[in-house]
Amino acid sequence: MASSGEILVKELDKRASGQAFEVILAPDAKGEIPLPPPKEKKEMSLEEIQKKLEAAEERRKSHEAEVLKHLAENREI
Repeated sequence: MASSGEILVKELDKRASGQAFEVILAPDAKGEIPLPPPKEKKEMSLEEIQKKLEAAEERRKSHEAEVLKHLAENREI
């Protein structure tokens, strides 16, 4: 390994096709990175869940209608 100031170069692999190096610009940080607190999950009521399911069903039906319309237009051409 070669070292120049704060830069450390570590040879990983040497082959006829080329070489691989790991370049370390600074030493490892000693302190651990603090993790953010987990997000609080919002409790959903049965009514909210059913509204979301109905909205998803409407989106599916709308998408299916668009696809069928597009296919019908392509058949006419």
